[in-house]
Amino acid sequence: MFTSPIPNRKFKLLYVNCRTCYPFFVGGDGLMKHFTLEGMSKLFGWDCLSIGTISSPNFPKPLEYLMFILNQQSIKYRYSPESSPITLQYKAGSYDSILIDYDRLLEHLPSIVSAFEPDVIITD
Repeated sequence: MFTSPIPNRKFKLLYVNCRTCYPFFVGGDGLMKHFTLEGMSKLFGWDCLSIGTISSPNFPKPLEYLMFILNQQSIKYRYSPESSPITLQYKAGSYDSILIDYDRLLEHLPSIVSAFEPDVIITD
């Protein structure tokens, strides 16, 4: 079993991609991302974080639509337009998700990684 190299701390897994996160993408890669994070969180007690984007050039989704879907599924969220770069935060099952404006993801990813301090980073 994997344990964090830092004593008395949960193992941390960060999963980053340039699409909206579960529950918005439920195709192959979106579901695999969700099942991986949910599994590691529930089975091993890892602290998991999913980073995605509000929209991408190929799949634009207005922010209002994303909030509507979260409300429909009774998922509590925090919308923080003033706290750039994080725009929308919510819990997707047993792990946290953060959606950032697509054009600003790479600019702010280093500070998010530094704040979360993951043991492993997965991208796709």
